[in-house]
Amino acid sequence: MTLSPEAIKEYQECFAILDKDQDKYMTLDEVKAVLKNVQPAMDDKERKLFLEGGPIDAKCDENSFRTAMVKKITAPHTK
Repeated sequence: MTLSPEAIKEYQECFAILDKDQDKYMTLDEVKAVLKNVQPAMDDKERKLFLEGGPIDAKCDENSFRTAMVKKITAPHTK
């Protein structure tokens, strides 16, 4: 899947928000902190399911994040 320049910019902006310490890497702790603010009703089990198969083990860079998010968004949904 080829992303438009606008879509790439949106992913860059999202990554910058998640990368709290601005070290060009996003950690699992940074993502969990954002998820707690964005989805306060989401429990630990739901957060784990959301992050499953994602780009973040210990750290990921912007390209890994974008690739994983596109993969997650385009994957077929299951109940």
